Amino acid sequence: MAKVILGPLITDARCSVGNTVFTKNRAGNVTRLRVKGANPKSTKQIKSRKVLKDLNLDWVYAMTDAQRAAWTIYAETFKHNTPLAPGQTLTGYDAFVQANGMINYIIGGFIPDPPTDRLVTDMGPLEIVSSSAAAHSLVLSFTPAVDGNHVLPLFMAPQLSPGHMTHRNRFQFLFALGYGDSPPIDIGPYYEAMTGPISNPHDGAWGPLVAGKKVWIRYYAADLSKGVRTPLGYTSTVVGP
Repeated sequence: MAKVILGPLITDARCSVGNTVFTKNRAGNVTRLRVKGANPKSTKQIKSRKVLKDLNLDWVYAMTDAQRAAWTIYAETFKHNTPLAPGQTLTGYDAFVQANGMINYIIGGFIPDPPTDRLVTDMGPLEIVSSSAAAHSLVLSFTPAVDGNHVLPLFMAPQLSPGHMTHRNRFQFLFALGYGDSPPIDIGPYYEAMTGPISNPHDGAWGPLVAGKKVWIRYYAADLSKGVRTPLGYTSTVVGP
């Protein structure tokens, strides 16, 4: 990586030219070689790509002009926040994909008309109330029970050493709790059956629950009749004996 000193005519540089990438870090403006990203073609990656492809076809061929215009109007009623770009107004297409991506991923299909509101019942905070490696159990509690329109998707990270304070964003979709599911719920056997790509031992390991290891869960409550959800929630525990 090389440090770059810019002159009076060029004050900043971004993106890439050929195999050179212009970027910035705490050292200032730097260049680095362009690296081709990995393409592991995992089950999660393949499914996510199919969801985006399906929704693009739905937007183009299964929607009327009036429905597309309605999504554009809907997108102007709220702001979308990301760490790098807070307070953004989405396009109608982006609002459609944001709402229906979750629906398509979990149950399939899509809603052609935008919701009339963005209200959703919060079923948090979700807590891991007990865990046991010997009993292969990981028991969850949440309030209230899941009603007819809502789901509670659960995403699990590999087991880590208890000293790790971060989950390193290694979450895999487990399943979504649905209508009639009420706490307490033991997800231990489902968690132990999970698999996924792990390139670095420091990122944890899948498999049977191990006493003394840390388990992370990411979750949100979602109303699939509207395609809206609560903010992401996180909880963790150190597995008991």
